[in-house]
Amino acid sequence: MTRRPMLALERNIVKFRSMEMMVFIYEAEQLRKFILSCIDNGHMFAGTENPLKNPGKQFYKILWGIIEDNDILPRHEIDQLVSLLKYRNDIAHRVDELLIDINSDNIHFQENKYDYTALTEIYKLKDKVETNMAKKYPMTANLNAHTLEPIIDTLKQELARLSKRINRQLASRIANFLKCKT
Repeated sequence: MTRRPMLALERNIVKFRSMEMMVFIYEAEQLRKFILSCIDNGHMFAGTENPLKNPGKQFYKILWGIIEDNDILPRHEIDQLVSLLKYRNDIAHRVDELLIDINSDNIHFQENKYDYTALTEIYKLKDKVETNMAKKYPMTANLNAHTLEPIIDTLKQELARLSKRINRQLASRIANFLKCKT
């Protein structure tokens, strides 16, 4: 059985999701590294032992406790961050589940597991974490992140272009569908 090629709309959605997932993984990892480096810097400058150095299986429990105890994020936003970091893992380990619903021949009727809000949510939490961490912890510059900014900015610009293209194509498909129904 030969499959027909994907239509332009579906191809653009695949491109959009792929780029957005890459940006999301990058931003989530940068946020995680930022939090850990601030906590490490704080303990280094205070001359105290960082409880995250050898935590064993309690790593994230200790980490989220530090974030909550130092008023970096309230519990509900910590839970949201935990969920977003799990989504980062889903992208890495279950990318097929995040793309399988894009199919122009309608063979797959699975629930859409792709989260179009994840990138926006990670940016909101990143801004809040950076602001609150700066009040409590010494920060260091991340030169790797600075070097990668033009690449991430290029991806964001392409995402904006693709989003407009997808919206036009979707509107056209809906109009054609409604025209066929009448």
